[in-house]
Amino acid sequence: MSTSRFWIAAAGVALAAPAPAADLAKIERAIAKEPAYQTKSPGYCLLVFGPEAKMRMWLVRDGDALYADRNGNGDLTERGERLAGAREQGAIRWHVGDVVEAGGKARHADLRVRFRRGSYVLSLRTADGTQQVVGNELARCGSRAGRRTPRSSTWRGR
Repeated sequence: MSTSRFWIAAAGVALAAPAPAADLAKIERAIAKEPAYQTKSPGYCLLVFGPEAKMRMWLVRDGDALYADRNGNGDLTERGERLAGAREQGAIRWHVGDVVEAGGKARHADLRVRFRRGSYVLSLRTADGTQQVVGNELARCGSRAGRRTPRSSTWRGR
Protein backbone atom coordinates (compact mmCIF):
# COMPACT_ATOMS: atom_id res chain seq x y z
CA MET A 1 0.00 0.00 0.00
CA SER A 2 1.24 3.46 -0.84
CA THR A 3 2.08 5.74 2.03
CA SER A 4 0.49 8.65 0.20
CA ARG A 5 -2.39 9.70 2.41
CA PHE A 6 -4.40 12.80 1.74
CA TRP A 7 -5.59 13.09 5.38
CA ILE A 8 -7.37 11.43 8.22
CA ALA A 9 -10.79 12.81 8.95
CA ALA A 10 -12.87 11.94 11.95
CA ALA A 11 -16.60 12.39 12.20
CA GLY A 12 -18.58 11.37 15.22
CA VAL A 13 -21.89 11.51 16.95
CA ALA A 14 -22.76 14.25 19.42
CA LEU A 15 -23.08 12.83 22.92
CA ALA A 16 -24.97 14.15 25.94
CA ALA A 17 -21.85 13.84 28.13
CA PRO A 18 -18.29 14.41 26.94
CA ALA A 19 -16.44 11.18 26.28
CA PRO A 20 -12.71 10.73 25.96
CA ALA A 21 -11.70 10.96 22.33
CA ALA A 22 -9.69 8.27 20.59
CA ASP A 23 -6.00 8.98 20.02
CA LEU A 24 -5.92 9.23 16.22
CA ALA A 25 -2.17 8.61 16.18
CA LYS A 26 -2.78 5.08 17.52
CA ILE A 27 -5.51 4.02 15.11
CA GLU A 28 -4.82 0.91 13.02
CA ARG A 29 -4.35 1.91 9.38
CA ALA A 30 -4.17 -1.45 7.63
CA ILE A 31 -6.36 -2.20 4.62
CA ALA A 32 -7.28 -5.89 4.50
CA LYS A 33 -7.74 -6.19 0.74
CA GLU A 34 -7.07 -3.70 -2.07
CA PRO A 35 -7.92 -3.85 -5.78
CA ALA A 36 -5.37 -3.50 -8.57
CA TYR A 37 -5.29 0.28 -8.92
CA GLN A 38 -5.09 1.92 -12.35
CA THR A 39 -2.83 4.79 -11.24
CA LYS A 40 0.68 4.53 -9.81
CA SER A 41 -0.07 6.58 -6.70
CA PRO A 42 -3.65 6.39 -5.39
CA GLY A 43 -4.70 8.83 -2.65
CA TYR A 44 -5.75 7.37 0.71
CA CYS A 45 -8.17 8.74 3.32
CA LEU A 46 -9.29 7.10 6.55
CA LEU A 47 -12.53 8.33 8.07
CA VAL A 48 -13.28 7.37 11.67
CA PHE A 49 -16.66 7.75 13.32
CA GLY A 50 -17.66 8.09 16.96
CA PRO A 51 -15.71 9.26 19.99
CA GLU A 52 -13.81 5.98 20.21
CA ALA A 53 -13.24 5.77 16.42
CA LYS A 54 -14.60 2.22 16.30
CA MET A 55 -16.08 2.61 12.80
CA ARG A 56 -13.31 3.07 10.22
CA MET A 57 -13.92 3.68 6.57
CA TRP A 58 -11.22 3.85 3.91
CA LEU A 59 -11.58 6.05 0.84
CA VAL A 60 -9.02 5.57 -1.94
CA ARG A 61 -8.96 7.82 -5.01
CA ASP A 62 -7.67 6.07 -8.11
CA GLY A 63 -7.92 8.57 -10.97
CA ASP A 64 -11.61 9.26 -11.54
CA ALA A 65 -12.65 6.29 -9.38
CA LEU A 66 -13.15 6.31 -5.62
CA TYR A 67 -13.09 3.11 -3.57
CA ALA A 68 -15.22 3.43 -0.44
CA ASP A 69 -15.13 0.79 2.29
CA ARG A 70 -18.76 1.45 3.22
CA ASN A 71 -19.09 -1.44 5.66
CA GLY A 72 -15.75 -0.74 7.38
CA ASN A 73 -14.35 -4.27 6.98
CA GLY A 74 -11.17 -3.15 5.20
CA ASP A 75 -11.97 -4.95 1.91
CA LEU A 76 -12.04 -2.53 -1.01
CA THR A 77 -12.60 -5.30 -3.58
CA GLU A 78 -16.22 -6.03 -2.67
CA ARG A 79 -19.08 -5.31 -5.06
CA GLY A 80 -20.24 -1.69 -4.92
CA GLU A 81 -17.09 -0.33 -3.28
CA ARG A 82 -15.79 1.26 -6.53
CA LEU A 83 -17.56 4.49 -7.46
CA ALA A 84 -17.21 6.32 -10.77
CA GLY A 85 -16.65 10.04 -10.43
CA ALA A 86 -18.66 12.72 -12.17
CA ARG A 87 -16.56 15.47 -13.75
CA GLU A 88 -17.93 18.99 -13.60
CA GLN A 89 -16.36 22.45 -13.65
CA GLY A 90 -12.81 21.15 -13.24
CA ALA A 91 -13.70 18.90 -10.28
CA ILE A 92 -14.49 15.23 -9.74
CA ARG A 93 -17.41 14.42 -7.43
CA TRP A 94 -18.46 11.16 -5.83
CA HIS A 95 -21.64 10.43 -3.90
CA VAL A 96 -20.75 7.71 -1.39
CA GLY A 97 -24.12 7.70 0.36
CA ASP A 98 -24.95 6.73 3.93
CA VAL A 99 -22.48 5.35 6.46
CA VAL A 100 -23.85 3.07 9.18
CA GLU A 101 -21.75 2.45 12.26
CA ALA A 102 -21.27 -1.14 13.46
CA GLY A 103 -24.43 -2.53 14.99
CA GLY A 104 -26.53 0.08 13.18
CA LYS A 105 -26.41 2.40 16.20
CA ALA A 106 -25.75 5.54 14.18
CA ARG A 107 -26.39 6.46 10.55
CA HIS A 108 -24.50 9.32 8.93
CA ALA A 109 -26.16 10.45 5.73
CA ASP A 110 -25.15 11.60 2.30
CA LEU A 111 -21.34 11.36 2.36
CA ARG A 112 -19.93 13.27 -0.62
CA VAL A 113 -16.34 13.74 -1.79
CA ARG A 114 -15.01 16.37 -4.19
CA PHE A 115 -11.50 16.62 -5.64
CA ARG A 116 -10.38 19.77 -7.45
CA ARG A 117 -6.87 21.03 -8.23
CA GLY A 118 -5.20 18.89 -5.58
CA SER A 119 -7.76 19.68 -2.86
CA TYR A 120 -10.43 17.54 -1.26
CA VAL A 121 -13.74 18.44 0.36
CA LEU A 122 -15.87 15.89 2.24
CA SER A 123 -19.36 16.53 3.54
CA LEU A 124 -21.93 14.50 5.42
CA ARG A 125 -24.87 14.85 7.78
CA THR A 126 -24.10 13.24 11.13
CA ALA A 127 -26.52 11.00 13.03
CA ASP A 128 -27.67 14.00 15.08
CA GLY A 129 -28.50 15.97 11.90
CA THR A 130 -25.48 18.29 11.90
CA GLN A 131 -24.10 19.05 8.44
CA GLN A 132 -20.29 18.80 8.56
CA VAL A 133 -17.85 19.83 5.84
CA VAL A 134 -14.08 19.35 5.93
CA GLY A 135 -11.31 19.79 3.43
CA ASN A 136 -8.11 21.57 2.61
CA GLU A 137 -9.87 23.59 -0.10
CA LEU A 138 -12.02 25.34 2.52
CA ALA A 139 -8.95 26.76 4.24
CA ARG A 140 -7.89 28.41 0.98
CA CYS A 141 -11.36 29.77 0.23
CA GLY A 142 -12.04 31.13 3.71
CA SER A 143 -14.80 30.25 6.09
CA ARG A 144 -18.38 30.03 4.91
CA ALA A 145 -21.37 30.47 7.18
CA GLY A 146 -22.18 27.24 8.97
CA ARG A 147 -18.98 25.50 7.89
CA ARG A 148 -15.82 24.71 9.79
CA THR A 149 -12.47 25.65 8.32
CA PRO A 150 -9.88 23.06 9.30
CA ARG A 151 -6.31 24.19 9.86
CA SER A 152 -4.67 20.76 10.09
CA SER A 153 -4.84 17.35 8.47
CA THR A 154 -6.78 15.84 11.37
CA TRP A 155 -10.38 16.85 11.84
CA ARG A 156 -12.69 15.76 14.61
CA GLY A 157 -16.38 16.33 14.17
CA ARG A 158 -19.12 15.97 16.75
